Amino acid sequence: MNKPSGKYQIPVTRRKFLKTSIMGASAMALAACGSATPAPTSAPAKPTDVPKPAPTAAPAGPLRIAINGVNARADTFKKIGAAFEAKNPGVKVEWVAIQAAEWDEYFGKLVTLIASGDSIDLAEISTEGLQLISSRNVLRPLNPYVTADKTEMQGFFSDVAPQLVEVAMYKGDLMVLPTLWGAATIYYSKRLFDKAGLAYPKDDWTAEDFTSAAQKIHGLGSDVYGFGFPNRHWGGLVPWMYINEGNLYDLGKETGGDWLWGTFYGGVESAKGRAGGLKWGNPTANSQANLEALQWQQDLIWKQKVSPSPTDLNQLAVFMANDKLGMMPGHRAHTGVLLGAGLKKGEFDVALMPKWKTQRHQFGTSGLGIMKTSKNPDLAWNFIKHQTSKEQLAIYVDKAVHTASRRSVTNDPAQHETTGPANWQVFYNTLDKNPLTTAIPAPLETKDMTGIFTKYVGLALANESTPKDALDKMQTELEALMKRQRPA
Repeated sequence: MNKPSGKYQIPVTRRKFLKTSIMGASAMALAACGSATPAPTSAPAKPTDVPKPAPTAAPAGPLRIAINGVNARADTFKKIGAAFEAKNPGVKVEWVAIQAAEWDEYFGKLVTLIASGDSIDLAEISTEGLQLISSRNVLRPLNPYVTADKTEMQGFFSDVAPQLVEVAMYKGDLMVLPTLWGAATIYYSKRLFDKAGLAYPKDDWTAEDFTSAAQKIHGLGSDVYGFGFPNRHWGGLVPWMYINEGNLYDLGKETGGDWLWGTFYGGVESAKGRAGGLKWGNPTANSQANLEALQWQQDLIWKQKVSPSPTDLNQLAVFMANDKLGMMPGHRAHTGVLLGAGLKKGEFDVALMPKWKTQRHQFGTSGLGIMKTSKNPDLAWNFIKHQTSKEQLAIYVDKAVHTASRRSVTNDPAQHETTGPANWQVFYNTLDKNPLTTAIPAPLETKDMTGIFTKYVGLALANESTPKDALDKMQTELEALMKRQRPA
């Protein structure tokens, strides 16, 4: 594809785009992770190597749980803690909010908190930081707890897609129970689709269908754009790499995990071939598939002029609410963001990512891990079971706060009655209808990788670098980073 030559300013600046919109709305979306050089790991424990959990004893102090977010987010969890306290007289649950703009900052602060000796029983662990935290040997594998509670856990795993479980494993051990998650889907304004005379996207729409829709929406006015996207790890370039059969690293499987898959997922077609977790190999940043994806995004801005400069997801929601944007990436939490920005139920909907060479989605997930320093590990396990119950998940994700790991909760029509979107089945279909859907790139060095990734993607999207030159330099830096941070 052709593109403008020379050095340019972005054709539509954020400032110019904001003039047409009312600023507001806020939300949390999955993003980047934590880092630092890892300590050597011990050999993964097998379920038979660890004694079964003893009966829960009365805690010496409060059950302290670290989560990513400000105190306001901690407040949203308090009802879960209060319900647990009611079931366990004498138990107190204390939420420790670690304020961070992205997951990478959260994990950096969590590592510091752990090193300082602060007493934490449970910590929120996302895909982006699972390998880092697990490599530091500070989490208790959940294997013995899961096998000891086999009957109860069968109900959980039967309700959870295997992709979410596999990414929660590290070298054969299960480190967290997936609780919340989000896959990159496409939100679109039904108002602008109607004005442009466009049919709403179907599950089998293609990249060509997507581009055509973006062009027709931009035709509604010079300050109306077909598609907006951020320059970030989640929801930026990666989804387009994935549907073009690209990835940032070679992706393999860790050995082990038969104890879980054979016990809880026997006969499940989409669980076949699952192993002991994801294994991120060598960087593949400058692959042909990634080059095509980055060139495509650059062309959206500079050649086709249907996209503004990369913009924060919360701001994109405001633009859509003000009829200045036709489509944006998001997961179920962004339903709440769009409503908060001023759209009403029925004025927007959601679709799968379009098919390019494939329709593989990216996702991130999170759950609570038990710290090895916890003085109340058995109580902590009981809290995890409490939090991941159907009842508690349904209460927490109500009003489109997030997406529940349990299929029965996400696919409950009552969850979408007041918020929509109408095509809510899309959320879990990103997993159930697309078994190749996999996790956001998340090797041990994800924190520093994220900065390298967004730096070079940003240069290409600002037309200050060709996509090829940007990805070649990214490849060089990622290779050097891997050598520095991964143990030999």
